[in-house]
Amino acid sequence: MMPELAAHATRFLAWTYPAPLLGLPPMRIIRSWQAAEAAEAFRGGAVTVGNFDGVHMGHRQVLAELRGHAEAVHGPAVAVTFEPHPRAVLYPDEAPRRLCHLHERLERLAEAGMDAVLLLHFNKDIAGWPAERFIQTLHDAFKFRHIHVGYDFAFGHDRQGHADLIRELGQRLAFTVSEATAFQMQGAVVSSTRIRSAIEGIADALGGRAPSEEAYAAAGAIAAERCSPSADLRGSVEYKRHLADELTRRALRRAVGRIQGEGA
Repeated sequence: MMPELAAHATRFLAWTYPAPLLGLPPMRIIRSWQAAEAAEAFRGGAVTVGNFDGVHMGHRQVLAELRGHAEAVHGPAVAVTFEPHPRAVLYPDEAPRRLCHLHERLERLAEAGMDAVLLLHFNKDIAGWPAERFIQTLHDAFKFRHIHVGYDFAFGHDRQGHADLIRELGQRLAFTVSEATAFQMQGAVVSSTRIRSAIEGIADALGGRAPSEEAYAAAGAIAAERCSPSADLRGSVEYKRHLADELTRRALRRAVGRIQGEGA
């Protein structure tokens, strides 16, 4: 490949996700604060922040609502996420097992209709940032008009940041804030932690064999919406419950099959 073509190909792979293959517009991947400040096309919209491990139904609810807020302010929808998982940096001995690989997380964020993802390298330096510094830096980069957060959102040094603090900053920086309600399935809140616990429970039921990364990745589809973008979370509550139940059954069957296969 000619050097010029190689350079263009590298730039494309580094900055966009091939969402056209999914029938969606390309999603921009931004990998640093400096690149975010230069990405003027993604200013003035709505943002959300999270690990989004598995991009399960709870995450999908947040992302669908974020798209609505972005449309309301006539701007882009931007998700901010981290790699590696913060707990893998702060508590290496307690690092959670992944529910999906990074490329799968980006694919699912693209499917959820994100216009851009700020993929930040998480390290001890950024872990030490006060919450106010993180939000100020994020606003300096994207000049967002709205931020939408999950029901249990906390961030910044020692997780001292919370929705009330963001609202105080919003009054000064001229943006609005909203919180998603917890997404429940069969009376339980859907979360990455609960999904991991369910996977470990399956392993216990099968004789205590520890599930592999492959088994975790397979079961990471629990409560993840895999339907077409036209049938997203803007549908009825009944539809969402039916979809969640069906996907849970499918994912659990797949996870059990993989774990059993490991012990064969």
